Amino acid sequence: MELYDNSLIFLISDHGHCFGEHGAYGKIPMDMYPELVDIPLMIKPPGDFEGPKRIKQSYVYVHDILPTIYGFLGKEEPDVFDGIDLSVFVDNGDTLIENRNYITCGFSNYTLYKDDEYALITCNDKSFQKLFDLSSDPMWNENISKVNSEICEELFKKIEIDAKHDLFTILEKSSFDMHSGWYVKKK
Repeated sequence: MELYDNSLIFLISDHGHCFGEHGAYGKIPMDMYPELVDIPLMIKPPGDFEGPKRIKQSYVYVHDILPTIYGFLGKEEPDVFDGIDLSVFVDNGDTLIENRNYITCGFSNYTLYKDDEYALITCNDKSFQKLFDLSSDPMWNENISKVNSEICEELFKKIEIDAKHDLFTILEKSSFDMHSGWYVKKK
């Protein structure tokens, strides 16, 4: 039908699952390691373009997809969108997105903070924290939170700002509890 050249195509996946990495199996909030939360995002724009293009040293979110669709359609995006229009990168070279030097990601009452230097997995009431120095531990194996409380606190402040100081902290019962037999953390 010759639709490919004029089609806008997004390739994205859902979250991953832990299959024994870090001793975790399943989708567990306190184990938001890359294998669980990192997902691919590829965009094939419509028309003739010079590519491929990469967004370098920046983080993108799933909520960037809708503004990007509006951008490719040439439509003004509604004010309620939090994401960034990535369609502008089609005409430019490899690009750095300003103010996107870290990400935060929530799951249940836990949050992940990650930048190029550190990753922090934390319960939103700070009762459980894992901190990893990604320059010396890129596989996230050595929790250094106990000896780096000041770094944990600094990163947690960024989490609070991203959450507009409205972090979910109390969890009475969840679907996780109903299916806890499916998710195992080996000691």
